[in-house]
Amino acid sequence: MSGSISRYSGTQVVSFSGTAISSNGTFNNGSNLEGRFYNGAQALAGIYLGATAQDDVAFGGSKVSGTITP
Repeated sequence: MSGSISRYSGTQVVSFSGTAISSNGTFNNGSNLEGRFYNGAQALAGIYLGATAQDDVAFGGSKVSGTITP
């Protein structure tokens, strides 16, 4: 999986680089990013654990025209 999401005008970025997707719909990067696809990959939800609790990010999205969009 690749791509990223950002907040605060792009100053904090959560990268999906190196994230593996398992056959059961879960995904993780082995350290601070994990989540799951739902409804046949029509939606996803996950969490990123940052360096401090203030950097933690929960995210979700739904599929629109072949892409997952936040």
